[in-house]
Amino acid sequence: MGNNREGIERINQAMQKEELKKELSEVQRANYRVKIEEKSKIEGNLIQVNHDIR
Repeated sequence: MGNNREGIERINQAMQKEELKKELSEVQRANYRVKIEEKSKIEGNLIQVNHDIR
């Protein structure tokens, strides 16, 4: 009986681990998108500053 319970617990832990991996992957993708957006804003600002200087 206890052996079965341990097996179920291991399965539950494995499922939770997979869920966390998916969530981490989603967070990493969101962070990447934000970095790209920030880089684009900075580049846009630099172009504007260069234009203003000229």
